Amino acid sequence: MRKTKKKPLLGIALLLAVTILSCKKEKSAFFVEHLLDNKEKQSIELDVTQQSSDKNQFIKEIDDKTSVDNFVKTKSFFKEEDNYIIDYRYPFLDENHQESYKVFNDYIQSHYLDKSRSVKNTLENENLFCDTDHTNPKRYKRNIDYKIYKNKNNVLSVLLYKANYYTDENHYSYMFKALNFNLEKGEFVLFDSIFKPETQHLVVDRLNQELAQKISNQSYYKECWQLTEDTFDAYKDNFVINDRKIKFYFDDCVICPTFAGRYSIEIELPAISNLLRKGIVGSEL
Repeated sequence: MRKTKKKPLLGIALLLAVTILSCKKEKSAFFVEHLLDNKEKQSIELDVTQQSSDKNQFIKEIDDKTSVDNFVKTKSFFKEEDNYIIDYRYPFLDENHQESYKVFNDYIQSHYLDKSRSVKNTLENENLFCDTDHTNPKRYKRNIDYKIYKNKNNVLSVLLYKANYYTDENHYSYMFKALNFNLEKGEFVLFDSIFKPETQHLVVDRLNQELAQKISNQSYYKECWQLTEDTFDAYKDNFVINDRKIKFYFDDCVICPTFAGRYSIEIELPAISNLLRKGIVGSEL
């Protein structure tokens, strides 16, 4: 009888031992997995922080302001109330230098310096902030500043960049408006003014090639995505051009998430010389 009682007791002891070991393994596995998750999370958070800190990189780029300061002046418009701030810096072309510059100045006046429109645009809760972690943000401040470039064909490229600040002071988004103005003719230059007819899809293909290389090789672009023709059609006139390259600008979250801080794609003009109209810098003769 004693021998028959030992077998069940031995079986129970073995079962307990296996259970304890199994629990230890599961606990250990959970602990290791938890550590890995934390490390991965910290790595992602660090990467996002580094990218966010470089969100304003385009502002550091050198432009041609000093070479055109004899006829391009900077003017400002500031308005502050309890619930909003408007702070604009914008270019003004000296009409004493050339009368046709009035065309440019009138455009700036009508589109950006109408006080009632500026206040309305600032306060309207448009869906400009595309960070999904922050729903229904309220914009309380808008800044406008600009970059300016000039090429050998006397085309003045102005990049107006609009910073929209929200109730959380750590979050803001950028919008862009590019104006290209022929100083000799006194008229604006658009996409169709410099590219040959029916080449828009080829320009999109070339931009996507450039973007694909950046996505593959640069960490800042790894979360970006390629352009569609419909998207490009809405932004095709949003470019600046100098003697070497053309750069297209897109609003926050159009080609990259907001934390990436990347808003533009550029193409060297010789690479697309066959697509440019004659007389454009870099075009085929």
